Amino acid sequence: SCPGRAVNTDRDFEEGYRRIFQDYFVDYPIYSSKLFRRRFRMRRELFLRIINGVKAQDPWFEQKIDALGKKGLYPLQKVVAAIRLLAYGCSCNIIGDYIQISESSASDCLQHFCAAIEAHFGPEYLRSPTEEDLKRILIGNAACKMPSVNYVVNGSPYSMPYWLADGIYPNWPVFMKSIPDP
Repeated sequence: SCPGRAVNTDRDFEEGYRRIFQDYFVDYPIYSSKLFRRRFRMRRELFLRIINGVKAQDPWFEQKIDALGKKGLYPLQKVVAAIRLLAYGCSCNIIGDYIQISESSASDCLQHFCAAIEAHFGPEYLRSPTEEDLKRILIGNAACKMPSVNYVVNGSPYSMPYWLADGIYPNWPVFMKSIPDP
């Protein structure tokens, strides 16, 4: 800490890491795979793929030693902090108690995590679909044909859709025209 700054809070990073690891990542974790999926919004295997990709992309996620020789945050703590912030949409100070991380460190985790995810997984997942992707999507859509909707109004059969505000009503603001050309 520098002169004039607040004294560093002694956070027990080892305890935070041990707690997360015991809860979710040992052979017989405290919380089941079902609870892991509910809390992290993904399967454990996907989480491990993400943490490995993020660590490979950004050296910031490596555990560092400070000037006093104390170990810093583990990569697992940093990624858990970022994913929990994204999964729950909560503020940075809420997750600190469980993970043993400060508000500013949680914010840094989120920023580095998002940049690393985009850099590492972006070329595969944030690209336009290829011809092969489109074929697979269209085949899937064709296999899921919707049944036709036929209806009878005043004895006349219809097989086309009916839009509530398709020109037969006055142009009043109360009619929401969500489809411009039915």
